[in-house]
Amino acid sequence: MDYTTLWNEFARALFVQVKRQIERAGYDRTFKAQVKSRLPDGRYEVLYRGNYYAASSSFQLTEGQIVRVCAPQNNWNDLFILTG
Repeated sequence: MDYTTLWNEFARALFVQVKRQIERAGYDRTFKAQVKSRLPDGRYEVLYRGNYYAASSSFQLTEGQIVRVCAPQNNWNDLFILTG
């Protein structure tokens, strides 16, 4: 095995590990999502990358509206919709 192939494999493995750590890191994540409906508990169901999530909001939203959603400390159980 030559050194170029060895280094390419090392770089790929390192990239996978770094990406995995970033996805689990505890920092706020903000993303755009589409409001799909209002849930019975007062939160909203939002669509992001083909998945549905429940997010809280302190103001009225309409179905189809594009909003910014925050996952505080990368905790997807505490999603909330940002104002503005």
